[in-house]
Amino acid sequence: MTEEKTKILVTFTEHPLRTIFCIAILVRSINVAHLSVSGGAFVIEDSFFFTFSNEWARALGLMEGFPTGVAYVERVPAYPLLVALMQGLGLGAPIFIVILNSFFDGMTCVILGLLGCYLDRRVGLVAGLLAAFWPNLIIHSNLVLNDTLFVLLFTGLLYWAAKFLAKPSLKAAIISGILVGLAVCTRPIAQFLVPVLAIAMVGISHHHGVNKRRVMLLVFVFLLPAVLMLVPIFAHNLIKFNSWGLSAQTGTHLAYWVLPPVKKFETGVSFEKTKAKIRKSYEVERKRRGSDEPNPFVVNNILTSVALSELRDSSIVAIVTAWLKGMALNIATPALLIDTRVRSLSGHSFYELEAPNFLRKVLKYLEESSPLYFWLFFVGVFGSFLSLIFSIYGLFILYRLRPWAAIFASLAVLYFLLINGPVASPKYRLPIEPVMIICASLGLVQVWKRMLPRKSMH
Repeated sequence: MTEEKTKILVTFTEHPLRTIFCIAILVRSINVAHLSVSGGAFVIEDSFFFTFSNEWARALGLMEGFPTGVAYVERVPAYPLLVALMQGLGLGAPIFIVILNSFFDGMTCVILGLLGCYLDRRVGLVAGLLAAFWPNLIIHSNLVLNDTLFVLLFTGLLYWAAKFLAKPSLKAAIISGILVGLAVCTRPIAQFLVPVLAIAMVGISHHHGVNKRRVMLLVFVFLLPAVLMLVPIFAHNLIKFNSWGLSAQTGTHLAYWVLPPVKKFETGVSFEKTKAKIRKSYEVERKRRGSDEPNPFVVNNILTSVALSELRDSSIVAIVTAWLKGMALNIATPALLIDTRVRSLSGHSFYELEAPNFLRKVLKYLEESSPLYFWLFFVGVFGSFLSLIFSIYGLFILYRLRPWAAIFASLAVLYFLLINGPVASPKYRLPIEPVMIICASLGLVQVWKRMLPRKSMH
């Protein structure tokens, strides 16, 4: 071995976090390169972040001019502003955005390594390396979506929350507040974490014997940056649209994503018929209110009220069943199936497919897909099953080692599963992947430790 190769090897072994980051970036770079030459896509669902990023920048006074429409308020501004910055630098092409996402994802892998080290250095190393090769992280980091940035922020929040859980401090509280504020500015799904974490901080501080004044200070320095992050959004929406909402997407989500699966289970009505009924009900309610103004928050409020009215008319059994089914699918659905190269082998939407029951739906979907997709499906299912088994096993180990950490990890997973409800996709599993990776790493290390004595006997 040459001296140069020896130096590289020593650097990698002496700096495991650097190694994790380099491996993560290498894996994602290979995937980006393959997507570029194989005809894969960097953009799915919609081109929102390219169409409306500059609109948010203009609305907040960061660019000259005024927004030309109102659709930009369907999303919160953190990621759109990042895309606008890239466009301003002449790096607005999708490939440059996914390269930036890959960097974010590499940092997520490093933070997971650090988080795992709280349990054991070996768990930290395995967690970082496992994250570097984790399909769901890789696939979504190479798409122009805000999820990769959100996962980075949430993983950072988990790390600093773990530090606070071990020892309440002003530094951990402040950084946690900044991170949760940025997370909400990236995806509103995190907004309920702000009060939940504030309450948790009180309990944790009390458990550590912190006096009441100190507890109030810790909660204050947590809430202050979190709220300040949101002030520009609230101010903009209040002044321009007379609304305290963060985004104008709740109604669309409830009406066209949450309600159809519930009605499908309850009455057997297809998704398209439910959506058509909602559109008619929306028009009736809009005319009743005499609303003709193009205010997206008014539209959002009407859609929300119509969807909630339909949900209230649904049976509790249908709602609970749809939620449980969605939660199960969100945990178990193979991430491989959302890859644009794999999806192109199918040519139709699983979500929109009609069948008498879920098993028949899966079989019908596979029958209408190519043979290669069929085999990739089973590879993905097998990988998903293994990761789930190790994650569950690791969670049980965590309950034995750090019961409070295990409780908070379980609550974090439950939070996102309940919020997403019947809307199932590997994309919606992303926020819980950091917890699953840590637990799976703990499970793998535990299995390895159990196997080690047996190996030494032979």
